[in-house]
Amino acid sequence: MSIDSRSGHAGIVAGRFAGEDATAAAFEALMALPDEEVMRVLAVAMGETLMAGAPVVEAVGTELGVRMAEVWQADDAFFDLVRDRAVVDAMLAEVAGRAIADANVSATLKARRGIVRDCLAGANGRARVEGWTPAWMAFPARSYTDRGALA
Repeated sequence: MSIDSRSGHAGIVAGRFAGEDATAAAFEALMALPDEEVMRVLAVAMGETLMAGAPVVEAVGTELGVRMAEVWQADDAFFDLVRDRAVVDAMLAEVAGRAIADANVSATLKARRGIVRDCLAGANGRARVEGWTPAWMAFPARSYTDRGALA
């Protein structure tokens, strides 16, 4: 069960049915709802209880064919957080090609991230790359380095 750090309360769905006889109480409550409402409750319960990178999340995302590029795109906040040279090099190779990544190996990290941004936007003479997401947001998730903790 997850605890909301701001309020100290368990999730609004998962925490409501904690304790003994929780499964029966949850089942009884769900049976009284129309299917559309059950699906809404399911979405909230999954959001409250599933951890990114957990095997069940990977399995469900892969089975459902989740394509993060349809709902997410890299922004300045994302790129400001990516500070690992090996990761930026791998991202640059993904969007611009290995030759461009190798040609910019001595460039600053900021400049290399800028090239990735340019490729995603189709700016500064770079061909636009559509539908890109970082490897760790794919299903199944991948790591950019051997140091990655993804199993």
